[in-house]
Amino acid sequence: MLGSNIIMQLVTFNIGNNRYAIDTQWIMEVIPFITTTKLACPQKFIVGTANYRGTPIPVIDLGIILEDEPSRLRMSTRMLVIKYPNSNGETLPLALIVERATNIISVNEEYATDLATTLDSVQFLGKTIHDDDGMLQIIDPTRALKNSLSLAMDDC
Repeated sequence: MLGSNIIMQLVTFNIGNNRYAIDTQWIMEVIPFITTTKLACPQKFIVGTANYRGTPIPVIDLGIILEDEPSRLRMSTRMLVIKYPNSNGETLPLALIVERATNIISVNEEYATDLATTLDSVQFLGKTIHDDDGMLQIIDPTRALKNSLSLAMDDC
């Protein structure tokens, strides 16, 4: 939308050598990587469950979903606890493992391009932004997880 002054607040992170972000409207909290309990599930991207404030929540490795590589455990590896909408319209907490999640940036939505409307193969992407460090791919969690979680529900 040209002429827009809508400012997006984005949590930035890396998966491999690529830069990604998620709009803070999806995020409940950014926490350090915590111990998970493994689940008997054949889908590799489902790492297990974690105790989030006394409640078990599913933990998903976003690196496996987006780049078919598990996230590396580093000092900057974080869990993004997001509000994920279920099929009933309720939002449930879900943790995404990501690398180098250490920054929140503000960007004008006017400068973002929506690739998902032009490329069917990148439906997980929301918008992209180009800055001095290259391309920043903004992830829409509902698009990124929808197919993977549907497949997992059938298998787990």
